[in-house]
Amino acid sequence: MSELMVRPTSELDINSYCSEWLAEHLLNGSQLLLDGDGVLVRGDSLSRTRLLEPSLISSLMTLESIGVPVGLATARGQHFVERLRGEGLLIKGTSILEEGQAVLKNGELKYLVPSEYTRFLGEVRQKLKQSPAYKKSWGEVSSTNEDVFCRGSHQWQGRARASWWFHQTGRFESDARKLQLMFLPTIAGMATEYGFSLGKDISLSLVRMRENNLAMMVIRFNGFEKATAAGYLDKPVVFIADGFGDLNLGNKVLESGGGVMGLRTNLDISNEPNMFLNEVADWVLDNPKQLAQIVRLTAKSLARPKAMV
Repeated sequence: MSELMVRPTSELDINSYCSEWLAEHLLNGSQLLLDGDGVLVRGDSLSRTRLLEPSLISSLMTLESIGVPVGLATARGQHFVERLRGEGLLIKGTSILEEGQAVLKNGELKYLVPSEYTRFLGEVRQKLKQSPAYKKSWGEVSSTNEDVFCRGSHQWQGRARASWWFHQTGRFESDARKLQLMFLPTIAGMATEYGFSLGKDISLSLVRMRENNLAMMVIRFNGFEKATAAGYLDKPVVFIADGFGDLNLGNKVLESGGGVMGLRTNLDISNEPNMFLNEVADWVLDNPKQLAQIVRLTAKSLARPKAMV
């Protein structure tokens, strides 16, 4: 933010000041980098990808039409890029996909993890389908109290990152017990066969959602996250995110001279979103509709002839 700008109080002033702040960054060559869940789409859309705020898509399209590159920083894969392109976005900016394990740059998708790991993950998927605890759908899993799981929908799958869903019950420790019971024997055995060390090379993480009693087990290769993939960005960016899994990338963006905007929309129960909003974000917005208004004001400002001089 410019030193001459005083932080506003009303929403109207916030939108005006924030659009000036965003326009200043974009005029200096910054790319817009957007989180997916909680910013563009609903994180609790289990069967299909649902937009959070259609007016945000049209506002971003206006920015793209005047030459501002827009990219994504998301745990989702390339299918998410195609989904948004189907809504009219170009997504020409560099995108960080699969939680930083892949980068889409200049139209080329590059996986940063070892190729042997992607083969390992493919085989893990097949092995887990043979488990007695495996079910074909979330509907089957959520309708029983048994220790069973299903593969997460295509929205959360990629070549280097995969998730499985199970029904959360009681304390968080019960989720960890289910992970050890249902997933660990298969994954640990496969890791040994491939020469990987569970914990050192490969990590398993648990995510709980507030809605649907959904718990996710996510597997990925260590050493690759959104923040490490930030090295593939050509210039400082303005990063817009809801905070879950975004702390390190947000700090990287600030260190490189970029800006960070946060949205209060995350459904995860961890404390990461609050830390991101309170400690990292330059601006905190209430919802994607407010962001859409700010982006629209920014596009109008950048489109003025004086702004392009």
